[in-house]
Amino acid sequence: MVKCVICLDDDVTSNTSSIGGAGNWIITSFADVEKLGRENPVDADLPLSADIAVIMYTSGSTGLPKGVMMTHANVLATVSTVLTIVPDLGSKDIYMAYLPLANILE
Repeated sequence: MVKCVICLDDDVTSNTSSIGGAGNWIITSFADVEKLGRENPVDADLPLSADIAVIMYTSGSTGLPKGVMMTHANVLATVSTVLTIVPDLGSKDIYMAYLPLANILE
């Protein structure tokens, strides 16, 4: 269930809404989230490898669009594979692609 929507547009006014009686959810701006973080600092809670890193949404080109839950272990496995295949990859290298995260990697 969606509990909070963070809008990157600063023109949004924070409020509470409800869709179809599914429950209350909050709409807030990213600027408000940054302010909240500055005013209430906390120590980092590092993720576990099984924690969800990103939900990657498919385009639906072969059926209905869907969200695929990618764990930190999934992402790190892919990155370590790329570093193995391209061993001298460094900060001066440039990569340009037009697919969304090479459908996740970027």
